[in-house]
Amino acid sequence: MSLNNANDVIEANNTEKSTDITREAVKWGTFVSYESIENHHNQITTNHFTREDVLNSYEWIATEKIHGANFSFYTNGHEIKCARRNGFLDPNEDFYNFQSIRTKYTSQVLSLHKLMLSKNLIKGEMIIIYGELFGGKYPHPNIIKDKKEILNPVQYGVYFFFLTFYN
Repeated sequence: MSLNNANDVIEANNTEKSTDITREAVKWGTFVSYESIENHHNQITTNHFTREDVLNSYEWIATEKIHGANFSFYTNGHEIKCARRNGFLDPNEDFYNFQSIRTKYTSQVLSLHKLMLSKNLIKGEMIIIYGELFGGKYPHPNIIKDKKEILNPVQYGVYFFFLTFYN
């Protein structure tokens, strides 16, 4: 799934997962936190997911770990709320210039809701799109720093970006 270009085709995944909290009916305005990713030092978890029978039993996608800040869009098809890992963001809150990300992706978020609604994939009153904000730093003498970078030391570029988690 991509929200990075207005011309991208947005595909709604209809696979059943018992651990997918977004499949439960959720009322508009309810905050639902995204579960943290297990640390690779947890040997029990690592051993479970590296077993061949587990790997061959599921469709899975490996992606690069994006070093950034947890961010999500909530929409009921009419309104959009943005959130960080632990709660909703106030529209004027200083959180990595999230307002520009919201503006950039508003039409895609609403289009995804409309698509999922047309395919009867929405339980409850809203959808949640989880992802990661990243960027904001690029060390170069000709680059003027005007915003706080998200995290150090990874340097993705001076602009802020949003990448969805696909599950």
